[in-house]
Amino acid sequence: MPTPTLIIMKWPNGWEAAFCSALSPEMLDLYDDGLLLRTDKPLLVASAANMAASIQTRLVEYVKRGGKLLLAPVIPELDDNFQPCAILKDFLEGAVSERFDNVDKYVQAGPFGPVHASEGLWLAAQMPDGAEPLAQETGNGRTAAWKMTYPNGGAVLWFGMPWKFTKYTQMDILRYLLGELDCRQPVIQCDNPNVWTVVRNGGGRRMLFIMNLFSSPMEAGIRIRSTDGHGEEDLGRFVLKPMEVKAVALTAN
Repeated sequence: MPTPTLIIMKWPNGWEAAFCSALSPEMLDLYDDGLLLRTDKPLLVASAANMAASIQTRLVEYVKRGGKLLLAPVIPELDDNFQPCAILKDFLEGAVSERFDNVDKYVQAGPFGPVHASEGLWLAAQMPDGAEPLAQETGNGRTAAWKMTYPNGGAVLWFGMPWKFTKYTQMDILRYLLGELDCRQPVIQCDNPNVWTVVRNGGGRRMLFIMNLFSSPMEAGIRIRSTDGHGEEDLGRFVLKPMEVKAVALTAN
């Protein structure tokens, strides 16, 4: 069985940033009510101006059940037939995101940045009452990310930047935003973001897969956290040939 750190749906470039950050993502079906049972990990959803009414309803229920949602980069106002549909927007007290069309668009998120928003940027035109700003466009200071926390423990974090992974700073920003949603620390620590790692459990065994998807050799030092979260093991350095995947059997602890 996978041991994901977070759940990603409809965010292809988010997978790349997550793996480079040594996170272990999992994909879920937003049309499946089973999503409502997975509130133990943050849910990342790439959004557009349109989103099916059933998905909007399900995401609202997910947050009401204590789930933590990261939505980027647009707050939808239409359904998948492009008819007005403000289920999610109404839940967020009429929050509005609007496109920022300046050529120079740089975002500062907490202590990280500025990073160029090369694929576009949306800024908050209206936020829920009590929402906490988490990122700003550096030129005008307007909010590019905010978080709304609810009494039941649920939360919505909106981030107005699409995610084409081009800068290492984006890894820091992703970790920062996920930290705001109480994402667990990665099980793996890898000192080379170009080497991807994932741990899988099953039948009382644990396996670490180390992946080099590049056409040149790679080397990485890897440490792994124990299953009880209180210890850490240095697995040493691994040299991978071009396009090579190594499987490493791990001890039970």
